[in-house]
Amino acid sequence: MSIHQKGKTWYVVIYYRDNWGRKKQKWHRSGPVADDKSGKKAIQLEHELLTDLARGQIVVDTRLTVKDFLAKWLEVEIKPALRPRTIYLYTAQINNICKKIGQIELRSLTPLQIKEHMNSELTRGLSSSSLGTQIAILKRAMKKAKEWHLVIDNPCEYLRLPKRSEPKNAVYSPQQVEILLKAAKSTVLYLPCLLGFLCGLRRGEICGLRWQDVALEREIANICHNFDRNPLTKKAELGLVKTPASKSEISLPKIVVNALKSEQDAQNQNKRQLGQHYNDLGFIWAKPDGSPHLPDFLYTEFIKLIKTTKLPVIRPHDMRHTFATLLWESGLDDKSVSAATRHANASFTSDYYVHLRQSVKHRPAEAIDSLFKEQLEKD
Repeated sequence: MSIHQKGKTWYVVIYYRDNWGRKKQKWHRSGPVADDKSGKKAIQLEHELLTDLARGQIVVDTRLTVKDFLAKWLEVEIKPALRPRTIYLYTAQINNICKKIGQIELRSLTPLQIKEHMNSELTRGLSSSSLGTQIAILKRAMKKAKEWHLVIDNPCEYLRLPKRSEPKNAVYSPQQVEILLKAAKSTVLYLPCLLGFLCGLRRGEICGLRWQDVALEREIANICHNFDRNPLTKKAELGLVKTPASKSEISLPKIVVNALKSEQDAQNQNKRQLGQHYNDLGFIWAKPDGSPHLPDFLYTEFIKLIKTTKLPVIRPHDMRHTFATLLWESGLDDKSVSAATRHANASFTSDYYVHLRQSVKHRPAEAIDSLFKEQLEKD
């Protein structure tokens, strides 16, 4: 802190570092030099300001915007902890948030302003599920802002997240799965379809599965990696699976084990034929030269395959939803289904697939109706 004469006025200048460590200064006007030629009043103001600053009664940095804070939060809190694709999604959601409320000072942000932003997003056609994700991210960030003493209260604390619309997960019946698997058998998609429909693997997990991750004699696989294009670097990378719960050992159905053995034989033959030109990277679902397939390729070829049949078009990720539904239809309880789908807890599985579970629960009643209705109505 120091005293400066600027023109015909005394000023007391506070030097400080802002919340991100940048050097800043704040000027406080003391009064005209003509009325305080010796600068005593300026010195007195300097002492008062020092006392108030020590007591925390002066907020020197009030211009931190929501946009600046979210950028820093993303850099120091999110990027070191999450996968590149998740970071990419967080960044996109934060950009949407900042279009409406980004220039508001962080300390001034109110629940009303956030609510107006939410209404604006819904008006422009954003789904309640997407808006819920967006506000959940803001809520998490503002909680950290409070922990970092950047705000006194969290303006998101009492906001109700919009009711999420029911997930539009399309699933196949066992008969439809069989039709698609028959169509895929002579194509490069047979193995990924087996791993999706019969094991519940995600696209990136299918592409990232390696021979070192499976034990065919024990009929198990260790799902621990995800292979996908990093949206930040645009390069294909082998990373960890989506969540710690996703990293798990699973049992392999015999039909999958047999398909893996056939694939292993085919790759060994390719190795012998190509010799040093074979890219022996260890990926299970690989091109003839050993290099891995990307999830984008799986998506486009999967849609093409379905269109060669009369089946309704679903996404590759819906193979996983079909897998979960078939497990419920087989009579497994929520906990067992949660373990098979590698979710963190059974309650998440139950909530996420609630609409699928409801339809499955009604089927026993429908079966009884079909057996007895006609006879009872005769009586």
